[in-house]
Amino acid sequence: MKGVVKFFNIERDFGFIRYASQPSSVRLDREIYFSGVNLRGSVNAGDQVIFEISDLDGKQRAVEVTPVEATRFTGTVIYVSKRQYGFIAVDGRYEDNQRIFFAHDDVLPDVIGRRGMPEGSRVSFEIADEHKCDRRERAVNIRNEDPALVQIDPKQYREYGQIHRCDGDYGHVIRPNGDHLSFLVRNIVSEGRDTIQVGTWLNYGIVQHLFLFDKVAEQFRHRVFADNIFVCLEGENSQPMLPIEQAPPGSVEQFFMTAPELQLSEPSVPAPPASATYTSVLLSPENRTKTLRQLIAEKKLAA
Repeated sequence: MKGVVKFFNIERDFGFIRYASQPSSVRLDREIYFSGVNLRGSVNAGDQVIFEISDLDGKQRAVEVTPVEATRFTGTVIYVSKRQYGFIAVDGRYEDNQRIFFAHDDVLPDVIGRRGMPEGSRVSFEIADEHKCDRRERAVNIRNEDPALVQIDPKQYREYGQIHRCDGDYGHVIRPNGDHLSFLVRNIVSEGRDTIQVGTWLNYGIVQHLFLFDKVAEQFRHRVFADNIFVCLEGENSQPMLPIEQAPPGSVEQFFMTAPELQLSEPSVPAPPASATYTSVLLSPENRTKTLRQLIAEKKLAA
């Protein structure tokens, strides 16, 4: 059988292959587990393979997994619709033959789990017949070829996003590239958990789960979550300010965190001398019960 590697974990020596349940279909609607001991060569996500299905210990597994040298094309994303599809201009093609369709589900997640790509993105991909009767084509196994991706450390990466929906303990954030990202309120580790609402800015890291099984669709789905979340203040022009807990030395937020009157922590850098105005703001009776976030948001710190 033919299939496409969904992912392969080198450290844990296992992975999953996507394949079509119907031999004449190009829809990869099934997935199957394989172990490294059954792999004949090396593979990455998106690589084509041929394999056999064997019943091992009462479970179906892929065996004799062999990489296939697939023809990959390159091009530029020229249109992206809000309805989860778009078009790519294929390098080396012209006029009516240049533009090719792609669906959001055919994009391989990048190193930080993003699938959405802005117009102008450079990509590589394979071509499959969508409907053999009218010879229409579609791009599949699409990989973002932005050279900046190799500089990203997914363990250290953080970004800003605005809450799009929040229902009790669960919600979604709109990422800078337009993707929706799931988050759990319990993963908010800063002040402000009780005051979040639609439009609130968050700063967060990324956690990816690539092998959660969907019993309804009978396949493994890619999941990306926000983790280690900080609620941000909102600055001018509705842009996010750094969370207090991540404030750099010399910033207004760091001034509050290192103030002797607060006794929150040992200052990591020498704090600027507190002016009389600054001290009176901190020690005034109406401010004693307010949080740092509230004081900064009200802009009561003297310049």
